[in-house]
Amino acid sequence: MLLGWTGRTVTRSSTSPSPATARYHTGRSQMDEIAAWLVQSGVKFVWVARADAPRLLKTCRSGDDGLMVPWCDQLGVLAHEAVGGFLTHCGWSSTQEGFFTGVTFLTYPIVLDQQEANSKLIVEDFKVGWRLEGPTGDGGVVKRDEIGGMVEKFMDGESGEAKEMRLIAEAELCASCGRCCRVVRC
Repeated sequence: MLLGWTGRTVTRSSTSPSPATARYHTGRSQMDEIAAWLVQSGVKFVWVARADAPRLLKTCRSGDDGLMVPWCDQLGVLAHEAVGGFLTHCGWSSTQEGFFTGVTFLTYPIVLDQQEANSKLIVEDFKVGWRLEGPTGDGGVVKRDEIGGMVEKFMDGESGEAKEMRLIAEAELCASCGRCCRVVRC
């Protein structure tokens, strides 16, 4: 079902929120803000939400715009040509899989110092992503309009900054694994 859905999407036209965004300490209100924005935006997405999937599925019923599942082969999804970006909690496995597939990141570290370090690695060191930060005075909840603005900027294939970030990500991939980037992005 997942590959059938991604096969019907345009190259780099969808985003994939990380499975752990729902697993760790992301509060219900933050999950609801992400879901509300996805419904309003019409952006194509694959969202792995684990325990919250049944509840969020009611909010995110959006036909062909999105797919919500409790589990997926994250590496396989990220390697698919339809994926244009990866909203991630910055866990080490997610970070490695994103680097391996050459996707660009929208980072949202939610727990642990390691995730903060991984976000810094993605955003500041490799320059293949942007950080989504919550307001300090609102319980750290990033509101749907801010999420939307970042994702729209992130997914805009014509944006100079987004285009440069994609080129850097693909160059890093090709430099690190030679010809395999052609296999990964098929």
